[in-house]
Amino acid sequence: MEEKDESPPVTVDRSLSVENFLLQELQIRSNAITQIRSDNTGIFNIYLVLIGLMLTGVAALQTLKFQIIDAGKPGSTSFFWQRQQYLNIVKNLKQEYSPPG
Repeated sequence: MEEKDESPPVTVDRSLSVENFLLQELQIRSNAITQIRSDNTGIFNIYLVLIGLMLTGVAALQTLKFQIIDAGKPGSTSFFWQRQQYLNIVKNLKQEYSPPG
């Protein structure tokens, strides 16, 4: 006895496979764009950090320059001037209280 297969014949819906192909392509392109944007954001952040470091260095050098310029002026309150004044006082005290001879 033969059994009859009463299942419907298998048909391939080509429009569905094309639709899946297009969805897959869209997803791949979307992932690629997301990665490109992430890379661009990372590079931009590195640029911002480098600009911040350079500006900090320039500000520190400018401050140091003004302190050195101020050190030569009488009545200056910069660290260098105060140090020089201290050294002069110590030198005068040594000369004043050192034994003669």
